[in-house]
Amino acid sequence: MVLLLTLLSSALFLLFLVVLAYALSRIRQALERIHGTASKIVWGVAAIERQTSLLQAQLPPLQRGLESIVASGTVLANELRRLDEQLARLTTGRATERT
Repeated sequence: MVLLLTLLSSALFLLFLVVLAYALSRIRQALERIHGTASKIVWGVAAIERQTSLLQAQLPPLQRGLESIVASGTVLANELRRLDEQLARLTTGRATERT
């Protein structure tokens, strides 16, 4: 009886090892696919970093230029508002109402 239990235990242990090896093999295959995808992502990110590295030097002058445009736009908007009110006074004799 002890011999039978020993043989059954050994057979079950071997079966467990086979199932474990199969499961680990499947996990390894999945991890290899993930590694391939992650490598492509890393390559793409590195390419984007190389292509956009020149932007860092160009952003401060661009920002100053855009701030200048915004300031000029504000001055222009105020001047147009003043001219609109003046035109309204000339054509109707009173200022336009703003909400």
